[in-house]
Amino acid sequence: GVDQWHGGVIPDAIKAMEGLAKRHNFEMRWTQEKDFFTCGRFKDFEVLVFINANPADFAEADKDAFMKYIRGGGAFAGIHFCSTREEWPWFDGLVGRTFDHHPKLHALQAWQRYRETPIV
Repeated sequence: GVDQWHGGVIPDAIKAMEGLAKRHNFEMRWTQEKDFFTCGRFKDFEVLVFINANPADFAEADKDAFMKYIRGGGAFAGIHFCSTREEWPWFDGLVGRTFDHHPKLHALQAWQRYRETPIV
């Protein structure tokens, strides 16, 4: 589900990924379909990116399909909120770290140090 921390950024995340896809010439497909894993529709993708998403709603069949994909050479990237503790040790190991809670919100000032660096 969508919560106060993540729901508002999803449209921006989609736009950002679409921009990266166009700039770096790769095809992108956005989905929040619950049966995406169970139906095996992801098997032809080179990489799966979870943005503000985690496997909390995965059924056992989804977990099995995802593990098979990774073990078969599929790539995965998790961007924010994918690492919440969901009592799935295999996934926690894949991500490398778990997330417990958000700290109190703080103001932040950021600047771009190297303008030629595309990731900044």
